[in-house]
Amino acid sequence: MGWNSSGGNTNQGGSSLWSGLVHGTNEQGEDVTASFGREGTSKEGQTLLTDGHVSQNDFYGSRDARGHDHYDGRGGGTDRGYYTGQGS
Repeated sequence: MGWNSSGGNTNQGGSSLWSGLVHGTNEQGEDVTASFGREGTSKEGQTLLTDGHVSQNDFYGSRDARGHDHYDGRGGGTDRGYYTGQGS
């Protein structure tokens, strides 16, 4: 997936393991929200991704109902149906 985060919002959420939320577009020009595993952590190379520009509450959801798909950087992850773009 190509990534265009020019003008993206990176001031939402984040932790010692994950970047703050980034609002951008994919290669098809569709809005997406993502968080990226931080370099040097156990989450490095992983991506959390959902369709649309969503809030922190909608993105993280609850323990039982996360609002994003999780890609582990090795071709696997958890498909919850939140990202429907290319590569999903």
